[in-house]
Amino acid sequence: GINAEYMGLSKKEMVSLLCNLLFGAFNCTKLTCAEKKQQIYQKTMIILLGAPGVGKGTYGKLLSQDWNMPVFSTGDYLRSLAKDPNSEIGQRVKKIMDSGALVDDKTMMDVIDNRLFKDDLPDAKGIILDGFPRTVSQADLLDKRAKVGAAVNFYLRDDVLMQKLCGRRECDKCKKAYNVADVKTGDYVMPPLLPKSGSTKCDCGGPLMLRDDDKPAVIQNRLKVYYEKTAPLEEYYKKKGVLMSYEPKKGLTEYPTIKQRIDEFIKELKAPKKIQSFSPNKFNILIPVSYTHLRAHETEADLVCRLLL
Repeated sequence: GINAEYMGLSKKEMVSLLCNLLFGAFNCTKLTCAEKKQQIYQKTMIILLGAPGVGKGTYGKLLSQDWNMPVFSTGDYLRSLAKDPNSEIGQRVKKIMDSGALVDDKTMMDVIDNRLFKDDLPDAKGIILDGFPRTVSQADLLDKRAKVGAAVNFYLRDDVLMQKLCGRRECDKCKKAYNVADVKTGDYVMPPLLPKSGSTKCDCGGPLMLRDDDKPAVIQNRLKVYYEKTAPLEEYYKKKGVLMSYEPKKGLTEYPTIKQRIDEFIKELKAPKKIQSFSPNKFNILIPVSYTHLRAHETEADLVCRLLL
């Protein structure tokens, strides 16, 4: 062993030295940037879909708390970038968002990559994506990197969306979101979400403001862009068998039911699926096995051959 007295060190100094040596040894196995990115993208991703104003941001934050999973709202993140006058990309994003258009695919993927390296992700079991992907081409790019566990699509009638969007307010000081709209249309009953102090000031004392992208003319263009560019994602994820849809007619009061439905849907998707039959060779052997036994890049026929040999 190492003799501390021989080395002229006190016991405390020796302990410190050994800790530094061990730390250095562990550092040798530190993940590279590419390995870290691959590790993060291997986490299960839950995608929240829906038109602007449908409430997916609010539901995403609640699910994040209940599941102990970080939620990434691309809308919030892009708006924070747009408010930075010294950011070149932020000002470019602001110009696009103020017009109601969508941010281009390359910029969006760069934004996603940067967000996924935050400190709240290494130990998380998954990630909730609110507002991404926004186009089929973005979904294709994400599919090449990550595993989509489920896509949850929230939908409301257009007239209800217009009421909710026109009623949205944001505190100019703390950025907390509210909604002054009191929706009572047919089966839709959504009471306003107001500060305790009233409808003009936030609880922190800051004034409530109407966002630039929630003005009527911009809203109409945002909905038009959504139906042209983003709505096709419903069919995209439906074909992959990971889509569920929900119409929250009562807004936040339905959250417990929403969470229950999503939990049940994800559990169903995770349940092992049985292969009915296939013919890996001339003997036409039929073996029911679980898909969960498949190795990476292994086909069902490969699996059967491996089990037989």
